[in-house]
Amino acid sequence: MPNNWYGEKIHIDGDVITEQTTKKCDYAFKVLDEVKTRYALIYVELKGDDLAQAISQLEDTIKYFKDNTHYMGFPKLYARVVCSKISPFTNSNLQVRKKTFKEKYKFDLAWQSREGSLTFTSNKD
Repeated sequence: MPNNWYGEKIHIDGDVITEQTTKKCDYAFKVLDEVKTRYALIYVELKGDDLAQAISQLEDTIKYFKDNTHYMGFPKLYARVVCSKISPFTNSNLQVRKKTFKEKYKFDLAWQSREGSLTFTSNKD
């Protein structure tokens, strides 16, 4: 992210969506450009190794916020799963699900198990 861009980290699970019965992802990240124009919305689910469950949580989060203006109007939409491990036997149904996810929700879906970091300010700060 360029230095003059702005990022916001939002804790979805427990802060924004507090209902225990509602499936939701862990975080949302909003990326705004240098003039604070909406650039990207990224939903992130942190998971052990249940990739299918993580994708379901991302789907339910997208549906939950579909009419919320704070989570709309971003030209770039990403859904990411960060797993502590991914089974080498991840089946091809997940690849089909990835394509369907993009067609249905317009979010680019991906998953990984490598560590990485991004710096964002919290919406609580």
